[in-house]
Amino acid sequence: MASNSGVSSVRASFVSSVMLKSEITEERPAASEITEERPAASMSPKILVLDEPTSNLDPRARKRLEALILGLDHTMIIATHNLDFAWRSCDRSVILSGGKIVADAPTRELLVDRELLEAHGLELPLSAELERLRG
Repeated sequence: MASNSGVSSVRASFVSSVMLKSEITEERPAASEITEERPAASMSPKILVLDEPTSNLDPRARKRLEALILGLDHTMIIATHNLDFAWRSCDRSVILSGGKIVADAPTRELLVDRELLEAHGLELPLSAELERLRG
């Protein structure tokens, strides 16, 4: 059985560079800690890694977080299943399936490929549909 210690140490180094608390815990910081009190970006990391940043946020908190993210001038790696958020926030996207990269392209090219998305358990984002209808 493979050891996860390498993954854990990489995760710990990422977490320590962007987490808002002085100690690394398994707790997810509250949205208010991210968006108002002490943004991780104020720590000046070279890369900001966000794991499902919009998960469990109400619409108001999600919009504030998106505005904060769009206002940052950092390299970001964002893991998300919220494809509308990716549509609005990311220049480039990578789709992972079964632990492998299955697609890597500009977000607005990748997220209009219904066949590709559905083949990997994803849905066309509403933002893409709205843009298509607007022409």
